[in-house]
Amino acid sequence: MSERRRRDTMMLVEVHTRAGVLTAGQRAEINRRFIQSTTGDDGEGHAPETLREARRWMRLVFHEAADSFVGEERESGDVPPRFLVRVSVPGAWRKDTAGHLIKEMTRALAEVVCGDRAFEQPDVWVHVLGVPEGGIGVFGTPMGAEDLVRLLTRAHRESPRRPERMPEGSGYDPVCGMVVPLRHAAAVAEHDGETYAFCSKGCHHVFTEDTVSAD
Repeated sequence: MSERRRRDTMMLVEVHTRAGVLTAGQRAEINRRFIQSTTGDDGEGHAPETLREARRWMRLVFHEAADSFVGEERESGDVPPRFLVRVSVPGAWRKDTAGHLIKEMTRALAEVVCGDRAFEQPDVWVHVLGVPEGGIGVFGTPMGAEDLVRLLTRAHRESPRRPERMPEGSGYDPVCGMVVPLRHAAAVAEHDGETYAFCSKGCHHVFTEDTVSAD
């Protein structure tokens, strides 16, 4: 795995462009590529139950404007399409995720519709917005970043399955079940003579709190 992918992936992605730019097939392909690049797959050391849960809490919505302007210029079919993407994530995750999300959304749009212009011209703008703590509600209840980590990892924590073998230089994240290269770990902790590696600060915080409570 070339870089650490976070399992903290509860997010809303909104892609804005002018009407008629994207076909239904292109919208589906952009969604597929973005989800794949931000969550990875079972072959990269991810616990399948956590991967399924992470994808279940991602929503990508396309908005097509009947009319739009850039400055005084009305956008039309005579100019290349422009995109504004808003990605909303819990505020505590924004700093760690923004760079990766910007890169992967730009790449998905480039591969499906924009081509190299996405990296050469300001045709793709991505805004990663951090929702303040407690500003996300699920089940009618405000939830903080740590609450969301518990929600996303509940299936694995209730039935943990530690891999029998792990690549050298890797550690096990007991919260989400991910195998994490030590050089990419957000944190490392010792407990009962074992070393754990965490994919995110959120997983580390949950582990620390649960360990303290158990002790």
